[in-house]
Amino acid sequence: MPVVTKSMEIKAPVEKVFQVVTDPDNWTRYVSSLVEITDRSQDIPAKGSTFAWKYRMMGFNFGGRGTVTDNQPNESFAMTLESKFPIKESYVFKDTGDGTTRLEVTIDYEMPSPMKALFGDSAVMEKINDMESRGVLEKVRALCENQ
Repeated sequence: MPVVTKSMEIKAPVEKVFQVVTDPDNWTRYVSSLVEITDRSQDIPAKGSTFAWKYRMMGFNFGGRGTVTDNQPNESFAMTLESKFPIKESYVFKDTGDGTTRLEVTIDYEMPSPMKALFGDSAVMEKINDMESRGVLEKVRALCENQ
């Protein structure tokens, strides 16, 4: 599975950045291709909690079940999105001092067959996912710094 990792400094305390990232009401706000989160277990975003999701990328629609696989307050958060397009997203939070947080996002994904047929190799998808991960960080930064 290809893996994309990016990081960014956010001018907000680690507690705020963690809250923004782990709040399921924000997930569609900072992941552009994620269009809907439904059927949430009551304890979300606790480790082991589940949800249904819908994703749209380049005209392709995907959906499935998600599970929160890690939730260590102000340190790390991860989820797995299961379907024909499996995705693992993980976030690492580091307090860098002076109210600034370094956020690292890693997206580990498997390119689905329809996209493989369309693009031939993974170079195009890697570029798209690289841009998507950068967009995630920029949107999280905007949510944290502008609230």
